[in-house]
Amino acid sequence: MMEDALIAHAKAVSIRLEVLPRSKKSDILGYDEWRKRIRVSLREEPRGGAANREVLRLISELFEVDRDSVKITEGLRSRRKTVTIAGIGVEDALRTLRRGLQ
Repeated sequence: MMEDALIAHAKAVSIRLEVLPRSKKSDILGYDEWRKRIRVSLREEPRGGAANREVLRLISELFEVDRDSVKITEGLRSRRKTVTIAGIGVEDALRTLRRGLQ
């Protein structure tokens, strides 16, 4: 269940991601049941922080929040990342992710 990829905080939500760099386009691909992560494709290569910047851009656009509200809290040098979005809850995050997958 997609909820397993989300972690609730007092005034934020964290989302566990599996990032696929060097893809044809940047997009939310779906939920990986085995890893319990949201799969995200990125056009950028994982060099010089380009892929991390692309993750922040993609998530901030999807959730319609400022980039300053989105932080990579785990996995700066890994394909498995956790991003935290300030100012939204789990239910809003689920709704937005499901909308992004349609």
